[in-house]
Amino acid sequence: MNIDLHSKKNENAVQSLLAYPPMLRLILFGMCKLVTVPNNTFANNRSLAVFSTWAPLLKDHYMEMVAALMATDTSLVLPFAVSIFTAIAINFGPKTVCLGHRDRGNLSYGWCAVTGFGKYDYRKGGHLILWDLKLVVEMPPGCTVFLPSAIIKHSNTSIGPDETRYSIAQYTAGGLFRWVARGFQPEYKYEEECSDEEWDAEVKRRASRFEAGLNLFSTLSQLQEYHENRN
Repeated sequence: MNIDLHSKKNENAVQSLLAYPPMLRLILFGMCKLVTVPNNTFANNRSLAVFSTWAPLLKDHYMEMVAALMATDTSLVLPFAVSIFTAIAINFGPKTVCLGHRDRGNLSYGWCAVTGFGKYDYRKGGHLILWDLKLVVEMPPGCTVFLPSAIIKHSNTSIGPDETRYSIAQYTAGGLFRWVARGFQPEYKYEEECSDEEWDAEVKRRASRFEAGLNLFSTLSQLQEYHENRN
């Protein structure tokens, strides 16, 4: 059977789902931007947002990239105006279970937001497994987890035969950050056209990329200082 994934019918269904008030509440929980949906007004309270609270420097890094990207191409549309993630994957289940993997296309030091839904006993199944950390974490329905999905191998356990589980993943491809950093052009073109001074700077930037990404993570004391200065 030939299925047109980009049909008008499917597009309308996706747009209706993305505009669904509970979906916007979920996105706002992670991002915390000012948005109004039917019968609900959300305040711009950064202290209640997951990304803004626990990784403010990384969040700012995302915002700067997305702002630059959107400014260069007005045809681009984010899945949600209240989110700084550029992509969303919705798994309709009804028994969403993923095997151990790393999302190598995502920003290596970036975060991915994963939310699980459904009717399942989270004490017996649906656990999040972080293989490199040797952790198995209970993930109740409606729980959102942020993790560096490109570098940490992760999966989730199965659920019972009469249970259901769905998931939503928000993420941003690392290629978009490279696209902006290269002056909005492919890497090969950038390498061909850059000057000797620009290439030297690029080599140094590549050598320090790991440290630069790591510096966007914050210790608890740094987080406390950051938020105290913001208030």
